Amino acid sequence: MAGAVNKKTGLTLKQEMFCRAMLTAKTQAAAYRKCYEAADMLSTSVDVAACKLMADAKIKQRIETLRERMQAASDCTLVTIVNEIDALQRSALREGQFTPALNAILQKAKFLGINAPPPPPEEIKINLGPNWESLIGRKIEDD
Repeated sequence: MAGAVNKKTGLTLKQEMFCRAMLTAKTQAAAYRKCYEAADMLSTSVDVAACKLMADAKIKQRIETLRERMQAASDCTLVTIVNEIDALQRSALREGQFTPALNAILQKAKFLGINAPPPPPEEIKINLGPNWESLIGRKIEDD
């Protein structure tokens, strides 16, 4: 017996579950296995069944809709967090608390994926090989 169809999406419960699983699964087959009884199925059979689901226009549309909603929620969260860090930074600067203000800036940069360059090495060692003197054109005398 086929499952009941959602009037709004036109999908069965398992199809809806598949769409949601597609948001996090690494492969179509993995999403299929999460939602359908596939324990006794061959891998090729699972691949074919998942591919058939993905060929369905309603399923493609639903996955796109779910991805758009996730992106919008993510953007809202990102903006909210950055705004809160900005408010903390401004407050710290008004109070003359420069270290917390700097920390807020660094946390915001880290959150946004802006990485500071690594500190320079304390000592750089270069191996020029056994004929290094010929590279500089003269011999360096030991003191």
